Amino acid sequence: MALTRPAPPAGPSRSRVSTLWRRPPAGSGRVALLWQVLAVAAVLLAAGFAVPNSAGPELLAVLTVALCYVLLALGTNVVLGWSGLVTFGQAAFFGTGAYTVALTREKEWSGQKTVLLALVVAAVLGYVSFWLLSRYTHIAFAMLTLVFGQFLVLLVSGTHRLGATDGFGGILRAPFFGADTITDVQFWWLVFAVLVVAVALYWWLYRRVLVLRMFAGREDAGRLETLGYDVRRLRATAGSIGAVFSAAGGALFAQYTGAVSPTVLQFELSGIAVFMCVIGGMRHLWGPVIGAVLYTLTVNYWLQSSQLATLYLGAIFVVVMLVLPSGLLSIGTLVRSRLRPGGLRPVGRRRPAGKSARGTAA
Repeated sequence: MALTRPAPPAGPSRSRVSTLWRRPPAGSGRVALLWQVLAVAAVLLAAGFAVPNSAGPELLAVLTVALCYVLLALGTNVVLGWSGLVTFGQAAFFGTGAYTVALTREKEWSGQKTVLLALVVAAVLGYVSFWLLSRYTHIAFAMLTLVFGQFLVLLVSGTHRLGATDGFGGILRAPFFGADTITDVQFWWLVFAVLVVAVALYWWLYRRVLVLRMFAGREDAGRLETLGYDVRRLRATAGSIGAVFSAAGGALFAQYTGAVSPTVLQFELSGIAVFMCVIGGMRHLWGPVIGAVLYTLTVNYWLQSSQLATLYLGAIFVVVMLVLPSGLLSIGTLVRSRLRPGGLRPVGRRRPAGKSARGTAA
């Protein structure tokens, strides 16, 4: 009896996966995309001009820190939302960016040079650490990222050259491309410009075939490997990209506050970043942005003087997960499904009265 080669597994072919998101929208799709980009740019510009002209010093400070946290949340969502890996160590890269700025504070470098160095260090650290840890998945991976982050906390806290438990102070705001960032308004524009570039890069990556492969690995890593893709390398790449976003937030945070301590590496900050992504919607493009801004405003205004802030945040998390499991940005989808005829019936179509399943009179 002749031996035959087993049939390949069902699913999209490699050529199909490689070309699915490369194809640009045609005709009216390009026009719609252009209008979307223009609308988003108009909203961002309006927000950028409105904040320093209408907000007081306290609100401006809170929103500047919120934008730094948005960068941290974007990095977390690359790992959590795109690759499906639950991480509790993303603050390690936020702290890497902050400590890089602190360690180079006496070299009188320009701001862009210091931030670029922080991004390079974080990218290398992110790729290597995720390459080592991505042999494991699910709860094992989550616990290993937690151990990795706490290891960095202990390393920094016990090393005198890294500031030990006191950290560093006296970090000055360096000029960026010749522009001063000394005042809070000037620094707001710096953080806002970095965030716009980061969101544009995040949106551009979101439409690339590389991220499509990350989505495929998130849904079924075994099938992706049968198609010839290296899932481990994909996860390491996601870790490196996420580390770059988070390190940018940490570098700006260190320059804005002027001080760095081991708290920027702590597990609590990693948990907050996961909270931001889940609340906003980790499978939505703007989910981490909305989640980070809402979290920062809620903690600094509504729960600022409350001793039960953690309890309230936990209750908010539970309610959102029960009502909107896909995050706050899924509320539009929920409303449309409710308003659609027959939307209240989760399965099947409404059958006319007096008709049987075969369409005949009962």
